[in-house]
Amino acid sequence: MIDKDRNPSTSKQLCRLDHITVLAPILAAGRVHVQELLGVSPDAGGAHPSMGTHNLLLRLGDSHFLEVLAIDPDALPPPRPRWFGRDNLPRNFEPFLGAWVVQAADIDALMASSTEPWASPRRSLAGS
Repeated sequence: MIDKDRNPSTSKQLCRLDHITVLAPILAAGRVHVQELLGVSPDAGGAHPSMGTHNLLLRLGDSHFLEVLAIDPDALPPPRPRWFGRDNLPRNFEPFLGAWVVQAADIDALMASSTEPWASPRRSLAGS
């Protein structure tokens, strides 16, 4: 059981699940994919101007959510690679579960404590 009030910065817990991400070529394809798999449709989300992406969101209880992420055709390309290797995917791929995202009070301690390899962490702000 996950304690939604447990904050990684005030406990020995090094991180907590924040959300899971479905990657899609366009938001409409991601919406259909989630609807077909889960029987519910994600709602409009927002844009990530610094990454050139936008999203749809589906609440998964009080403290977690599913994000459908796609390149925003109206955004300028970012000066760095987009999240989750999105720039390396073909133009018309099938949507898929691309990543899980955690919150960590101390990302360096979290990575040092792991016996498994990690992807390069990205420090971000909520909703960025």
